[in-house]
Amino acid sequence: MALYNRYMKDGPGVRKDAPKKKAFFAFFDIYIKRFWKLIELNLLYFICCIPIITIGPATAGFTYVLRNWARDDHAFLLSDFWDGARKNWKQAFTVSLIQLFVIVCLIFGILQFNPNDTFFVIYFVVAVCINVLFSMMMLYVYPMMVTFKFNLKQLFKNAFIFANIGIKTNIITLLLIIILTVPFFILFWFFPFIIVLLPTILLSTIGLIINFNVYPYLEKYIIEPYYKDHPEERKESSNEESLFNDERIIKGGGEEENE
Repeated sequence: MALYNRYMKDGPGVRKDAPKKKAFFAFFDIYIKRFWKLIELNLLYFICCIPIITIGPATAGFTYVLRNWARDDHAFLLSDFWDGARKNWKQAFTVSLIQLFVIVCLIFGILQFNPNDTFFVIYFVVAVCINVLFSMMMLYVYPMMVTFKFNLKQLFKNAFIFANIGIKTNIITLLLIIILTVPFFILFWFFPFIIVLLPTILLSTIGLIINFNVYPYLEKYIIEPYYKDHPEERKESSNEESLFNDERIIKGGGEEENE
């Protein structure tokens, strides 16, 4: 994956013209640096998801923090989590309902699978293909939700485009998620105590991988073109702590500029 983190900051003794770290090393540099914060974020997210209906807004807050950390930017754990959830709760709740509908359809297809019935074989194959595509789209939905001012239609339209543009990276990301989750559930079958990893580090690790992999695409295809058309706003944002925030520039832009 030719991915990199544009927002890596030089540490003591590092030259400004020092070469960028490769994606693999950049990710683990961030992961090690934020490890204990990732545990705190994971616990916070797990607790906020317990009421079930809050999963959508909680995921928005979770993603908002991870998006910043994925580009090695600063984020206040509690306040930024709350801001991300509060500002996007309606859209996040709707998205969570759509996710639930797709999951239910997939489960129905699996339960109804009959290799001797042509109709159900076709239904099963179609359901799996749609689920894979939808899963790749969902890699982008929440990061875009907390970054840009898109309505629901624009959100899924752009997610569909990114699912195709970044298909290689998306497949690798899904495989990494499978590599992390499948062994976890297999081990859970034999060692139930391993379930403690779910609320402590597994979810935030997966979330960081997703945001680290998808954000460069958002930057390349949405953020950079926006600043190319609005150079004065890039100059203004360069004096801020972050490249942009929810009240300015892209998140605050008009819909005609974000399509």
